[in-house]
Amino acid sequence: MTNAEPATTPAGAQPPAPPVPPATAPVGTTVSQLHEALDEALRSAGLCQVWVTGVVQSLRRKPRYCSFELVEYHPDAQRVKAVLPVSVFGAEAAAIAATLAGVDVELTDGLEAAFFGRLAANGAYGPLRLVATRVDPRITLGAAVVARDNLVAELRATVELAAQRRLEVPPLPRRIGLVAGSEGAGRADMLAVLGSSPIAFEVLEETAAMSGPTAAGEVTRALARLCGRGAEVIVIARGGGARSGMACWDTPQLVRAVTHCRVPVFTALGHATDRSVTDAAAAQSFPTPSAAAAALVARAEAVATARKADEARQRHQVEVARLQQRNRQRMRLAAITISALVILVVLLIIVGGH
Repeated sequence: MTNAEPATTPAGAQPPAPPVPPATAPVGTTVSQLHEALDEALRSAGLCQVWVTGVVQSLRRKPRYCSFELVEYHPDAQRVKAVLPVSVFGAEAAAIAATLAGVDVELTDGLEAAFFGRLAANGAYGPLRLVATRVDPRITLGAAVVARDNLVAELRATVELAAQRRLEVPPLPRRIGLVAGSEGAGRADMLAVLGSSPIAFEVLEETAAMSGPTAAGEVTRALARLCGRGAEVIVIARGGGARSGMACWDTPQLVRAVTHCRVPVFTALGHATDRSVTDAAAAQSFPTPSAAAAALVARAEAVATARKADEARQRHQVEVARLQQRNRQRMRLAAITISALVILVVLLIIVGGH
């Protein structure tokens, strides 16, 4: 069998052969020279000072320095499309932190923003990177507002937003489900307030991330587990923190995990001024975890007090009925005695007359 003929161009000519590398490496090209050439190419292309938009990931902080990766995702928001290393130094790091703090946001994994700085191909620091000097958080803030408004409108249209409020909260819930971070202040505050009550609560705990990209999935699974464990009321407790850490509580997955939960869900997320879509979808929302726990304690103690008062009233009614019965018996006995005496006197009078 003969070998197949090589492919030809329409004109019948053979395709060009692949380039053959030189037998020896060119003399005089070093790593630093290559990076200098890259820097020159960036300057020539007008890319030295640029704004770059992406999602912060793998944030690493050191004194007067931080670094992270600026990530672009595919439309499915799962697969990474491109990554750019970013470095922030000294005064610029403080300025970026101050800019973000001005809109109640902090530099953290999951933050989407635009960063301005110098593209550098410095061989001493590895690959191409952005040395950032400024930040513009309006991209993530604007997108978050639009997404939040769209989600609320959809929930209202499907009546899902009121699903939790249609559930009946038990008059005296004793099995309290608690979803919180493993070391968060919200968990400690909840347990302290519940533990100080004379009512004996059984707290069923499930830990979950309270911020970041994994929070929605972890909280969803925690709610399902607590339903299976027989919780009568579930409290999601998260202490204070930067507003950027609250983004997960406006995501459709987490909000619908609450609206679809068959057990009443109380939320206590962030600071007293924070209000998320999850809060709006819950059976009840509270400004802090302590407030949620105090409400449960007050509800339980009010019901317990009412039950004790009702029991005391019933005991009093029984005692009154017993005393009334005894008085009636005494009155009947007295009447019989008087009647007997009257009869006896009459008989004596009759006998004496004869």
